[in-house]
Amino acid sequence: MTDDTERLYELRDGIDADAQRFEAGAAAATAQSAGDDSGSIEVEVVADTPTITVNDGWRRSYEPNALGPAIMQVLTTLATRRLEQFADAAEQATPRNRPTPPLGDTPVGQAQIELERAGDDLDGTAMLNRLTAMLDTMVGGIDETVQTIAARSSAPHSGTSVPEHVRATMRGRTLVELTLDERWLEYAGPNEISREVNEAISAASAQATSLLPTNPFQGTPLAGIGRMLDDPSAFGRYLAGHDDPFITDPRGA
Repeated sequence: MTDDTERLYELRDGIDADAQRFEAGAAAATAQSAGDDSGSIEVEVVADTPTITVNDGWRRSYEPNALGPAIMQVLTTLATRRLEQFADAAEQATPRNRPTPPLGDTPVGQAQIELERAGDDLDGTAMLNRLTAMLDTMVGGIDETVQTIAARSSAPHSGTSVPEHVRATMRGRTLVELTLDERWLEYAGPNEISREVNEAISAASAQATSLLPTNPFQGTPLAGIGRMLDDPSAFGRYLAGHDDPFITDPRGA
């Protein structure tokens, strides 16, 4: 085994070990509920969606203008607890050596298969030109792609309850703000408050989800790269001249 090959395998093992630590942390982040000290607010998260319950007697602990921030604080408490569970499990995880995936299951392996199929019909110069064009696309589009993905993930999306007494704002899939009508809170019952808060959160989540593309590279200069990641054989087809996912319609549909 050459030194270069040895370094590649060491790099692969290091990445896989980090992935195993992440998997262990994600599996250990099991906290699903939290509440405030007074018992006025309860939060339960199922499938990354929070459900808020405001209990009777909440007015003894909070003024109307403090209820929204108090709910957000309980959500922060739950998120912190889950993060601590994740960090502890990831730190204590003991990664094991996992076998390297078969070459044929990787983009490089699939590329080799496609090139072997081309045989004598393969134009080496054209192949190198396609590879250069792909690399130029990647280098030239990486900054714009990162900026686009970051902008999408941080863009605010708001939703309201049907009577519009509650507005929820999310960035990506994270709830960042709750605004409740203080005059309405003066007379609204706890069940009504809970229902409208959850309606607003659901509406904001639906808005955010509908605007996020399935493939994060969609609509960016690296849309073709994203399609290749979804289909390991695409790289080989491209090099062999059978497909052009990197140059044709580079930003995708």
